[in-house]
Amino acid sequence: MCIKNGLSTSFWTNRWIDGGELLLDYARPGGPEPNPNLPVAALVQTSGEWDIAMLKQLLTEDGVLQVIGVQPPQELAGEDSATWGPEQDGRFRVRSAYNIAAQADGTTSSTDWRTIWRWQGPARVRHFLWLAARDRLLTNAERERRHLTPSALCSHYKNGPETILHVLRDCHFPRLTWLQVIQPSEHQTFFGLHLQDWLLRYIRQPSLSLLFGIFCWSLWRTRNDRVFAGKVVSAEVFLHRVQAWVNVVQNAMDRDKEIQHPSPPARTEEMISWTPPPPEWVTLNSEGSVNPESSHAAAGGLIRDHIGRCLAAFTMNLGICSVTRAELRGVAEGLQLAWDLGFRRVKVQLDSRCALQILQSPHREDHRHSAVVGRFQALIGRDWEVSTSHVYRESNKCADYLASRGHHVPLGFSYFPFDDPTLGHWLLYDIQGVSEPRLVLNEG
Repeated sequence: MCIKNGLSTSFWTNRWIDGGELLLDYARPGGPEPNPNLPVAALVQTSGEWDIAMLKQLLTEDGVLQVIGVQPPQELAGEDSATWGPEQDGRFRVRSAYNIAAQADGTTSSTDWRTIWRWQGPARVRHFLWLAARDRLLTNAERERRHLTPSALCSHYKNGPETILHVLRDCHFPRLTWLQVIQPSEHQTFFGLHLQDWLLRYIRQPSLSLLFGIFCWSLWRTRNDRVFAGKVVSAEVFLHRVQAWVNVVQNAMDRDKEIQHPSPPARTEEMISWTPPPPEWVTLNSEGSVNPESSHAAAGGLIRDHIGRCLAAFTMNLGICSVTRAELRGVAEGLQLAWDLGFRRVKVQLDSRCALQILQSPHREDHRHSAVVGRFQALIGRDWEVSTSHVYRESNKCADYLASRGHHVPLGFSYFPFDDPTLGHWLLYDIQGVSEPRLVLNEG
């Protein structure tokens, strides 16, 4: 759910926090009985901020942090809307739904399938490996399951059911040939893994990947030649053919890399420094931050005039949320502060291209950040001039420092003191026009 006015979403029984969990899982032991009819809007103060005291009565500490990470509901923000949590943009896609279902029933993950489809070698072998991993080859065991043959036994040696692993590894002939190419120290692992684990392990080994794929395909082809055409080859001939084909494919791939290897994108070293606004304008620099160990998020920002003088600074402890949401909330809160202080010409500078792209794209109700983007658009729609632009991190050091300090302040919004020595250092750094080198990708 995307919370806007918070009136139609149940605080307890709807999945509206990041991660899609229910707040029932965070109910404080010994606290009030969860009321399924309690709307999210009931937990907001008249000031528009979360009622942290009430949240602490209802939830554990982790639950409070999860709620603080969400933009507080606003009365005029419109109706709450449903979003598809697994996708960053909130839109439903069959791909992510399938991945969820696959994880639930233990199916091989999409990452594993990508490993197979990215295998470097002939396309027909790649397709064969995919069929093998999906257990889709018509061995005798599979043919018996489909009632196409009366027996699942190996058609040549009659030494067990002819499964895919039997054809590719465990039967007498493949085992004899594999023993001549696999190092003895690897034998126990090689002959002990289940089908999918076996395929993926050796497809991922750079030194063995090409040989392994072609070897498996050749074993399957040799089996079919024997069953359907009566052709039998010795282990020596088989190994010679496989190695010859590996050499041909490897040489072709090497030539292809030489021809198609793209030159690295051209970059130019530029000196980066903070850019002050024109006279009668102010600049809002903001930043978001997430602690990788605790997942706690924060934001910070400051407003400066054309000579670099700090007019306002703030930090925000945002509980638990994504860094993109932290970036967006920092911008929205900074703009609100600029409006409240009476500034009517504001240049917003962000070092997050992702956040900037979200803010500059058409607003969609089903976007997971719809609430904070809606607040941003409502703010810039007022009677004032606001522009947004991307800057490099080297010119955003003041905001970066303020965001880092947001991890050490109470939950919610806090004004930051001007007399902080570290902030003063970075302010002077920008006023003096100190620049740092950066390799910048050439455009065009």
